[in-house]
This record gives sequence, structure tokens and C-alpha cells, in this order.
Amino acid sequence: MTRDQTKGEFSHITGAPSRRRFIQSSIAAGLAAPTLPALFSRSAWSADEVKRGGTLTIATTAPTAVDPHQLQDPGGRAFVQPVVNYLVRVTADLQVVPELATAWESSDAKIWTVKLRQGVKFHNGKAFTAADVVWTFDLHADPANKGKFMRTGLWARSRHPNYFCEIVLWVGVAVIALPVLQGWTWVALISPVFVTLLLTRVSGVPLLEKKADKKWGGQADYEAYKKSTPVLIPKL
Repeated sequence: MTRDQTKGEFSHITGAPSRRRFIQSSIAAGLAAPTLPALFSRSAWSADEVKRGGTLTIATTAPTAVDPHQLQDPGGRAFVQPVVNYLVRVTADLQVVPELATAWESSDAKIWTVKLRQGVKFHNGKAFTAADVVWTFDLHADPANKGKFMRTGLWARSRHPNYFCEIVLWVGVAVIALPVLQGWTWVALISPVFVTLLLTRVSGVPLLEKKADKKWGGQADYEAYKKSTPVLIPKL
């Protein structure tokens, strides 16, 4: 995808820092949880029963955006990430590794010198240059995007999808743990209840709603968004 093809509205996320990766893992863990207790079963598949080879089909949500700058949902990430490159990537063990950038350094963490990989081309044959990196940062720093609230992707279905998925994650963990709970360990079931009450009654949702109302309250587009979008449980 070239910079000329990357267009569309860029919105700022309100409140806490982005939890895109957390949202994906939360949804996966929560929705898969009802099937996972089988893993605790004493029975196991024998080597003779395993069928090797074939095609694995995995379901995911339909992407709401294919612009790498606007990826907010599992479907979009599953569709786009296998065919795009970043300056760096973060591994499963949280290590930053080179990709389009081969090296980077800074003396004050404010100004960075980044060396780019040579010989890289876009799908249309155009050479990848430093100008493309600058354009990407300029897109995020565009004054026209300042002050906008998030209302695309998952945020088009819920005003706080990150907190919903966090609740689903802890409920899923509790369900997974059920087969092995005994004695005092049943106290673990307090965890999802505590997280739910904390995020919906104390911190999380109440604080961000108050902050958003203070910043955008009275704006026609924001009031329409609030009226049509559930606070927590996503609409279908």
C-alpha cells in the first residue's frame, strides 16, 4: 500500500493508551473459553487418532478498515498484517526487532536517527524511501485530526470495547479454571466480578465517560454517537 493510496479519517482514541493487541487476545480468550475445559480432561487423543495435513479454516470478523493506520479490529489485522511491513515489530516475548528499519538511535528519546532497509519496494514497484516514513508521521500529526474522538472499528459498536473485552477475558479465565477449583481456590471466582464492578462502577467507564462529556459534550456528532452506540456491550 503506497502513501497515495492511504486515505481516510484518522481518529484519536480517548482516554487510556491503545489496547489493540489486548483487545484481540481478550476476545479470543473469552470466546474460546467455553471449549477449553476439555483440555483438563483426563482423556487424551492417541497418536493414531490424529489426522495430519489438510486445510485449517479460521473464522474472524469482517475488517472494518484495511488502512494500516486505522486497524482496530481482529478482522482488519488478520487481513492486512500478513501483507504489510513496519519499521519494527514486537515479538511474542516483547522484544523489538528490525523490519524496515535496520537500526535506530537517540541521545534524548526525542530525536531519533533511523536507518532504513535498502532495496525495499511497494507492491507497485515504487521504491521505499525516507519520504514515505515522514509522510506516515505527518499523517498522524495532521492538525485536522486533533481533538477527534474514536468512532470507527470496534468503537462503532461500543463506546468502551476495550473494557468489555477485558471483562470477557476474566470471565473466560474463570471458566477455564472451573474444572480444577476446589476448597479455598473457589475464591478465584471473585476476580471477574471484581473486575466488572471496578471497570463499570469505579474506574474505567465512569471516568472516561465523564472526561469525554467534558471534552465533546454538546457537539452534535458526539451526542449522536452516544445516542446510537452502547456504553459497553457491543451492538451487532
